[in-house]
Amino acid sequence: MDLGGTLNLTLDSLDPEYDYLDYYNGSFEGPCETVQNRSLALMLGPYVHSVICVLGLIGNCLMLLPLCCAPKPSITQVLLLHLALADLVIVLVLPGLVVMDLGAWSDGGAGCKVLRGGYSVSLYSAALLLAAVSADRYAAVVHARRRLRARSQMPRLLLCAFVWFFAILLSLPNFIFYERYLPQHHMWMGHQDLESGGGFNLTMDTDYNMTGDQPTPSSLRDSSSYDPAPLVCALRFPNSEMARLVKIMLPVMQIAVGFVIPLLVMCFCYGSIVVTLLRGRHLSGKGRGFRRERAVRLVLLVALVFVLCHAPFNVVLLWHTLNTHFQIILPLSLLTSHLQFVDRLEMALALTQTMALLHCVLNPLLYGFNSAPFRTRFYSVLHKLRPQRRLSSTSHSERSTHYTL
Repeated sequence: MDLGGTLNLTLDSLDPEYDYLDYYNGSFEGPCETVQNRSLALMLGPYVHSVICVLGLIGNCLMLLPLCCAPKPSITQVLLLHLALADLVIVLVLPGLVVMDLGAWSDGGAGCKVLRGGYSVSLYSAALLLAAVSADRYAAVVHARRRLRARSQMPRLLLCAFVWFFAILLSLPNFIFYERYLPQHHMWMGHQDLESGGGFNLTMDTDYNMTGDQPTPSSLRDSSSYDPAPLVCALRFPNSEMARLVKIMLPVMQIAVGFVIPLLVMCFCYGSIVVTLLRGRHLSGKGRGFRRERAVRLVLLVALVFVLCHAPFNVVLLWHTLNTHFQIILPLSLLTSHLQFVDRLEMALALTQTMALLHCVLNPLLYGFNSAPFRTRFYSVLHKLRPQRRLSSTSHSERSTHYTL
């Protein structure tokens, strides 16, 4: 978006509400928007994210089927049930986020807060549940006897309730500060405010002084000659200090709670599991070596997929935060102009965030259908559904035959 070259102003210095470097809302809207960024958004939004949404919806719904039908679910089953629910919420709100990033948001302020807040809650809860699943498997393998004694006393629902409550607590800034509004840089260009009946609520005169009056003929042309500007769903703050604080706090919490803490828990738990499996303490009987090797490969695969999906996004997010808010000059930024560097950083954020979303598609395969007991329960549920159809079909054919005779 071009300001005509007349204002050499940064959006951070004038508008604490809307920031074109806002990595957390994923928006490509703003004065420094480029053709490459817009093309990437058009490709990732309707196509790649749609595929992730469909595959994630199918996989997590199939995963929920046997978990919901379990008469006495174990701790692992309860954790996997809530993990599937968290992933399901992510893929369900993903289409709304795509629409939000590609254009105007027309579904009201409540929908804006619900989508952004719900997305954040699901991301945090999924990460914490992955850590809880690894801890449960650690207890089952390394401390099997102790876990069997404590299984009946484990507060399963209380554990999951704590995870969701903590995720909601971390997501409060999203519920509070995401709003639907008209960005000020649209009003500087003479766009009409759709929510205020087509009038202007902010103008800029020839001396670049911002006022709250209606535009005068000397400062702006007649508002009827301008097209209405789209309302956006983005972070909005009362002052620049709050904007800086929250925009530093959000990525720090994402990196810490959404990646570093689960990664440390998984490394410790799965590392201990691998050591125990290689020692062969809990395996006996025929096929001992094969089962041990298969279990080790599965544990390493789960940890590797988590790192490959989430590490790139969190590394780029950390890089973006250091460069944006702390002016730390990184080597790559010295090779290009600032605008080109920001553009490439935005593209990297979009691509790596898509990689992180792939985990919602892979979780049902890694934690569900890759497990023999889960497949057994899944086929058992399908088997219970099939005989009813056959029985009803057989009864119908018998009644038809009797009527014909």
